[in-house]
Amino acid sequence: LFAARAKLSMPEYFAFSQTAYFDVDSILFKPIDDLFVNEEYVTHVHKVYKMGDDMPQMYWCKAPVIMEHYGLDTTYRFPGINSSYALLKKDKAGYKVYQKALENLLVNPIPLSKHYRHWGMGTGQQPDELYLNIACAQLKTMPINKQPLYFRSSMQRESQSIGTIQQDFYGISLFGGDNYSHVSLKRLYNHFARPCFEKYFPHSQFQKIEYLLHHKLADQKH
Repeated sequence: LFAARAKLSMPEYFAFSQTAYFDVDSILFKPIDDLFVNEEYVTHVHKVYKMGDDMPQMYWCKAPVIMEHYGLDTTYRFPGINSSYALLKKDKAGYKVYQKALENLLVNPIPLSKHYRHWGMGTGQQPDELYLNIACAQLKTMPINKQPLYFRSSMQRESQSIGTIQQDFYGISLFGGDNYSHVSLKRLYNHFARPCFEKYFPHSQFQKIEYLLHHKLADQKH
C-alpha cells in the first residue's frame, strides 16, 4: 500500500461540493455541521514558517533539503500540517494543493535518505503531510487552521476532562504509531466507541483500540 498516494488522491473521488475528511484512527462524538464553513481549504496547521526558519512542527524534512530539492527560497512560507482532518471545496484551493502534492510525490519526491524522520519502520514510506506542506508553499496557499480533534501524546502531562474535551472538540484522534497516544486517550476512544459498536454489531465482540492499533501502517516495516 502506497499510503501517501492513496491519501493525496482522495479528492478525485469526493462526491460532494464540500467534503470533511477525518483519518480512520479518529472517532467523532458530536455532529460536525458547524465545521462546514465557507472556506476553500481548512485543516489543522501547527504553525506557519518562513522557508529559511528551523521548522520543528514540520516533522519530516529540514528546510535546506526542501529548498534545494524544489528550488524554493526564503520568500516562501511553509505550513506544518496535521492531515488527520481536512475540509475541501471541490476544485478550489484545497483540491489544487492535493493535486500539486500528488504531482510532487509521484514525479519529484525527496529521497527517503534525505528525510529528517521516517514514517513507518525500517526505511519508511513517504509521508503525505510533507508534500501537502510543500505544495502549500509552492502555490502560496495557506489553509485556514482548525483543530476539531483532540490529541494527547504519551509524553504529554497536561490532561483535560471528558467534559472539556466534548465541549471544545468534535472528536479525538490516535495518530502516529501504537505507542504515540497517551493511555488515557485510548481509554477515551473505547468509552465512545463501545456503545456505538454494540448497538450496530450486537453479536460481535467489541474490538478495543489497543488491538486495532497493532495493525496501523505507521508501525509496519517498509
